[in-house]
Amino acid sequence: MKDEKEELVRVTVRMSRKQKEQLERRAEKSGVSMSEYVRGLLTKKALAVKPPDELWEVLESLYSIHDMLLRIRKPEFTEAARRLEQAVLKLQGVFTSPRKAAS
Repeated sequence: MKDEKEELVRVTVRMSRKQKEQLERRAEKSGVSMSEYVRGLLTKKALAVKPPDELWEVLESLYSIHDMLLRIRKPEFTEAARRLEQAVLKLQGVFTSPRKAAS
């Protein structure tokens, strides 16, 4: 049996221009449309957050340093590489983990 898509209906809401701009900024920051953002607010759904483009360049540089540390093959450098990797993964998680929509 095919799942039938639920019919979508339009809801019109009046708000100040400032509120609309704030809503647009928050949706853009989350990387979703305003409609998806509002639905997320209503359902308390966790929204993915669009990380800044610069994040990927920084992470690439940090992983390059990580690889250089591993090539040195000394215990202190191996430990430094492990700690750097943990920090990079934590940083990536902070910027990319879904979070509850800001209300």
